[in-house]
Amino acid sequence: MSTEMLLPPELIDEISARIEGKSSLCSMCLASKTTRSSALPFLFAAITLSSEEDVETWSEMLKHSPELGTRIVRKVKLSKHPTRRLLPEMTSVLFRMPSVQRIVLHAPKFDPHFWKTVTTYLPIFPNKTELYLTARFIEWGMLLDILGAFQTMKALVFLDTCSLGPSAIDAVSAFQSRVPSSRFDLSKLERLVLQRSYPDIGYALLNHSPPAALRSVVLNGLSPSPLPVFAKLMAVTVESLESISVRSKLTSEHLQIFERVESFPALRSFTMQVGKYPSTFMERFPPAPNLRLFIFRAIMREDHSALEYVDKLMGILRGGQDLHKFPRLGELKFQIRAVVSHPFEPKSDVNASQRGEFRAQVESKVREGITDWRGRLSFEWFDQELENMWSCE
Repeated sequence: MSTEMLLPPELIDEISARIEGKSSLCSMCLASKTTRSSALPFLFAAITLSSEEDVETWSEMLKHSPELGTRIVRKVKLSKHPTRRLLPEMTSVLFRMPSVQRIVLHAPKFDPHFWKTVTTYLPIFPNKTELYLTARFIEWGMLLDILGAFQTMKALVFLDTCSLGPSAIDAVSAFQSRVPSSRFDLSKLERLVLQRSYPDIGYALLNHSPPAALRSVVLNGLSPSPLPVFAKLMAVTVESLESISVRSKLTSEHLQIFERVESFPALRSFTMQVGKYPSTFMERFPPAPNLRLFIFRAIMREDHSALEYVDKLMGILRGGQDLHKFPRLGELKFQIRAVVSHPFEPKSDVNASQRGEFRAQVESKVREGITDWRGRLSFEWFDQELENMWSCE
């Protein structure tokens, strides 16, 4: 009796999900039809096209396994190769891939040829709904052509992106009136991320196509968060937002915008970075009747100076007395990335015992400082070597 008859498909899928090495997944593809069907989605969920050779390879694979393009591949990354190029004429050898939902475009250096080529590949993926864009320099015309290639946009993520040419508002108005292909629709957008990206991009897009159904927004690395972007977001999304994550510095002017909001009826989680908010933040934050989770993030040195952050946090929380405006709030989570020294100073010798003592001291001080609230407090510590906890991709 074969192995695939002994194991239910659900268990085989669970095994595939736990395998990390590609070589083991490839072996599963050769074992049987059942294991192949289970392993393929994990092996080919995401692909990268950065050269003529990549396109030729995938063209052959789609000929022999058309299910890769119709139901398996979910994410395609089109990136700039340091020595090779994607060629526009190679699109003719690729089959349409309706299963693809996320498009990742990555060109950290200015390259008009790359962006022109990208627009020729986008029609191959008719059901794309998510765009992750890293473009250190991109002309407005190219950016709007890319946005216009999406019939429905549900997620728009800008990572290290800035535009070239005229001002954002003027550029969007000019291109949309002159070039039909540059028209874009963000009315169904559910997630927006501006991470280390020029704010005029977000403001221009929001101004011309307000995402009234937006559910999640991340403003990361803009110091301070630009008032026009922030005000526009609050004005058009206050009824729909379920998640807000802001690493940017918020000033008293930002709090005035918050104060004009009557309430966040759908908001379920809010994430903020300790040290970049005025002490009156919680006092002036509008009511959110469905808020379940408040996340406070901080980067601390593992020494006694870190307790200054705790004092600042306690000043914002004011003992928890402002938390009563969130009747369904069930958890305060503290995510702390701990570093052993300043990057420009010699590394400190901190052993495991000292680290544990330091963390226990921080947690104890936080618990002692929140006296007017009896919900759950949780702590999640990130070591220096771990990925940035603000990563969006």
